Amino acid sequence: MAKEKKTSSGQVKQTAFDRLSSTKKDLFCILILYGIILILFGKVVFNNMTPFGGAPDNTAHEAFTKAVEHIQETEKVEPLWLPYIFSGMPAFAGLLFPRDVNFLENIFILIGKVLFLNSDLGWFVMHYFMMGVFMYLLARQLQFGHLPSLLAAITMMLNPFAVGLTISAHGSKLVTLSYLPLLFLLAYRLFKNRNLLDFGLLAIVTGTMFLGRHPQIAFYGLLTIGSYMLYEIVLSIKTEPAAVLKKTVVVGIALAIGFAIYSYEFLPTDQYSKYSIRGGSETGVSKGLDYEYATSWSFHPYESMTYIIPSFFGFGNAYSMEYQGQDLGPYLYWGWMPFTDGPVYIGIIPLLLGIIALIYNRDRLAWFLGLFSILVLFLSFGKFFGVIYDLFFNYFPYFNKFRVPVLILYLIPFTFGLLAANGANFLMGIFSRGSEVNIQKLKKRSIMIGGTVLALLLIGFVAKDSVKSMMAGSMFVRADDHLRYNAQTLTVFKDLRFEAFWNYFEWFAVMVAAFFGLIAAFINRKIAATTLAFGCIILLALDLYLIDAHFVHPQPQTPPHQESMADPTIQALKAESDTTVFRVLPLGGLDQASASANTMMYNNIQSVEGYSPAKLKIYQDMRDSCFPRNNMNVYNMLNVKYLVAQQQGQDGSVHTIAQPNPNMLPRAWFVDTAVVSASKAQTFGYLNSPAWNPKSTAILEQALPEKVSSPGASSVSISSYHSRDMEFKTTSAAAGLLVVSEIYYPAGWKAFVDGKETEIYKTNYILRSVIVPAGQHTVEFKFDPPMYQLGYTLSQSGWGIAVIVILWGLSKNPWVRQRIGLGKKAESAEAETPAVAAS
Repeated sequence: MAKEKKTSSGQVKQTAFDRLSSTKKDLFCILILYGIILILFGKVVFNNMTPFGGAPDNTAHEAFTKAVEHIQETEKVEPLWLPYIFSGMPAFAGLLFPRDVNFLENIFILIGKVLFLNSDLGWFVMHYFMMGVFMYLLARQLQFGHLPSLLAAITMMLNPFAVGLTISAHGSKLVTLSYLPLLFLLAYRLFKNRNLLDFGLLAIVTGTMFLGRHPQIAFYGLLTIGSYMLYEIVLSIKTEPAAVLKKTVVVGIALAIGFAIYSYEFLPTDQYSKYSIRGGSETGVSKGLDYEYATSWSFHPYESMTYIIPSFFGFGNAYSMEYQGQDLGPYLYWGWMPFTDGPVYIGIIPLLLGIIALIYNRDRLAWFLGLFSILVLFLSFGKFFGVIYDLFFNYFPYFNKFRVPVLILYLIPFTFGLLAANGANFLMGIFSRGSEVNIQKLKKRSIMIGGTVLALLLIGFVAKDSVKSMMAGSMFVRADDHLRYNAQTLTVFKDLRFEAFWNYFEWFAVMVAAFFGLIAAFINRKIAATTLAFGCIILLALDLYLIDAHFVHPQPQTPPHQESMADPTIQALKAESDTTVFRVLPLGGLDQASASANTMMYNNIQSVEGYSPAKLKIYQDMRDSCFPRNNMNVYNMLNVKYLVAQQQGQDGSVHTIAQPNPNMLPRAWFVDTAVVSASKAQTFGYLNSPAWNPKSTAILEQALPEKVSSPGASSVSISSYHSRDMEFKTTSAAAGLLVVSEIYYPAGWKAFVDGKETEIYKTNYILRSVIVPAGQHTVEFKFDPPMYQLGYTLSQSGWGIAVIVILWGLSKNPWVRQRIGLGKKAESAEAETPAVAAS
């Protein structure tokens, strides 16, 4: 910390930091952020290790990536349809797109390679650094001092809720979240000043944030700036209605161009979502998510205590305590969510500074941040506070597309980071602009609160057992613990949960006492304002780092799916799938662990199962109704050739076995008859009836334009099969209905008989069929969704418009003009004008 001296009058002199220029202070603060990141992720940067480990979502996503790469390499086409999971689904379901249009993100990744020594996961580390730097720049733009801005940046960059993404390997969340401060910064500047450069930059940052491939987090970013604009409009509409209208329109147009940049991913994904479980239907009509499914991770109001004591509800899966040689991490959490990786803690220092800002320095921005924080907290409560959440769920556009209400709490480090900067700014300038009454009140309250907390801590040490007995009667137990554990085990868990709580209660008390001790010392002029700020920064960084260390456990990188790659059965299935077309049914329950559910897709084996949070609605309906019954008729019509299971050998090793299914149907066949179902219930009545034979009877949802019956002598063969196009050769004595064991998805698939397009009929609820005339014919299916091409065109157009506006804005910028010589020429021309006129 910088040294300080007192003058003869008793006032504290400036520190070495105070004597730096503003630019050097900015560089110094950004270097501190960089240093913190290097310390936290040192093994990732210097030893090229991975922080992800075996995160299930990461492992499952690798299978999607592997499937896309396989199609690109073998078929030489853009992989838009994945045949390896759930009998086939669009690549958009996994937010995978073959063309890279995220140009700004690529620039930041290149910068990250330089800053983080070309480590494989330097891009991941880079986005934490970006989050901190953008937050710092935003705070500086809002006129906060250098050190208060640094405090805001650390609050955002090190918040455990975001650092916890290293456990789940949710890189898309991190990438999207990292742009939030920059989005707000540019929207704020454009709303205040309306200039071309900010207009273009806001457009590309909006597009880039959405292209981060986590629409829910991006949606929350728009909710933030939209709420701020609405707040400003309400406050200014009476005094300057015309100006407010112009500002709103300008920002709205910039956001619209940004959304055009996102069109490449948005349009096909939005179209798919209407058919998926994320709010779609079997007919492609958007309905929104099921309420119970959407609110399954609602944040209970009582869990707000984790903002004060992060381990209050067990601290999540990251916090591990050993008992009799067993790691009990996942069992320590006892809140209302199914599980959680970590707390929503932001640090006690930002929380206290934010409260000081809301009490003593309620300016226009502070009011917005405080009110918006309350709204965010209420929305996170989900089903536990439906008064607010239900309004948004039922009436706010796109809100019902998203689940896990607790995710909106990623915004709290943002709002309270800025409030903390406000509070720190207020404290550092309290002698220059604060009244003596407020100073003395703050001094007394600081001493009182700090002393009270220390006293509580001392009492706790003496009466810890009494506190434990009092709390254990109604706390430290989940609602379902009594069903899962016996009384003895539950007693152990309660003891461990109390210990986790107590450890951080002690830390909380120390932090609060230290914070108010710094304030008291500053008000008594024992330390400088800069020392106060540095003290708060050190306390905050230490506080968050000790928690973040629970999340960052880098491990040596290992090739994925080593077990499946070495398994002889899987390798045999993989080899067979290279020459024939069939599917497999992995056994072991419908909700397999995501780490292994996509093993078949990883090995390019077509499967009727897998893991994806955005399955087709019709396929999920079929799974829910037919798979639990072990409906072999359905498995047969899905071309399931093998039933695959895991078996443990006598030596303890696990290997795969494949049991042939002798009754499987081929990939396409002619049926003898078709029945028309009047309802979904009737359809599943047919599907689950033992009397139904998919080989002879097709179940349709509309009447055919012509009557079809048994085609007589017939044959069907596969002449070519690829992910986006497949061709069958058929021969039949009469016109017949050809059922194809491929998933029905009308938003892109087209059928052709001898080159002439023909209608595809939804068959057996999830499959396709077409009418084929008598004789020999070629039947083709092609996947070429129009929305994909339209989205790419709009995206490129959006980028073009934004870049042109940015270049135009740069040409008008005085700083840029001066450095390229235009400014000087202009000044010279202006200086010569009077002389020319005089002559």
